[in-house]
Amino acid sequence: MAAILAARPQVAVLCAFYNVHVLRRLAFLGVITAFVASCLAQQPATKALAIVTAGLPYGFVGERYETKLVSANGPFPIYWVLDNGQLPRGLQLDRDTGVITGVPTEAGTFSFTIGVTDGSNAHARRAYTITVGTRTLNVIWKDFPRVEGRAINGGVEVSNSSDETFDLTVIIVAVDEHDKAFALGYQHFSFPSGAKQQIPFGTTLPRGDYVVHADAVGEVATKNVIRRARIQTSHPLNVTSGP
Repeated sequence: MAAILAARPQVAVLCAFYNVHVLRRLAFLGVITAFVASCLAQQPATKALAIVTAGLPYGFVGERYETKLVSANGPFPIYWVLDNGQLPRGLQLDRDTGVITGVPTEAGTFSFTIGVTDGSNAHARRAYTITVGTRTLNVIWKDFPRVEGRAINGGVEVSNSSDETFDLTVIIVAVDEHDKAFALGYQHFSFPSGAKQQIPFGTTLPRGDYVVHADAVGEVATKNVIRRARIQTSHPLNVTSGP
């Protein structure tokens, strides 16, 4: 009886008013067995170890990712493990904290199973998916640069295929054979998600051979994020007239 009471402190509290010596004398009648069974039946069932984190957040290529898994009901220490599948490249699971951190290096949807073990050696598992996307700023030649008399003229198109609004700056320059740059065009504006914008450019230039560069820089100041897209002509354009 003492062993049973020691194993279940709740039983000892509930049954403290019984004289142990009297209970021993009545054991042959089965009274002890019935009483202990009745006391144990009133105790709440022990809850099983579980991972309670329902889902994992979306990630973006090149941006820091961090999220924490949470377990319940298990005594410490708690240990986490990647039980099956693979995390997105660039991410790691911390064995002691259950934190997934890193910088994803590729886009896609990644499925895997996380396992957890507690201090009593109980185990629990849960399947998860992380989707990694891209935040993309693009620039293309809409009107390929061309020489017209003393000028180089053309046009670019910028597009925002991300889900954010950029503070966008677009600069088009012509760089001659002496690495001297001449501005052909400049615009600065707010650029919402899904937008496209055509930007014409052109100016007169001295004689020379020019490579044209178009540079688009998008900033999300609240997140300290900068996106950049850049193109240039594959061969120099020759301006033959002028000073």
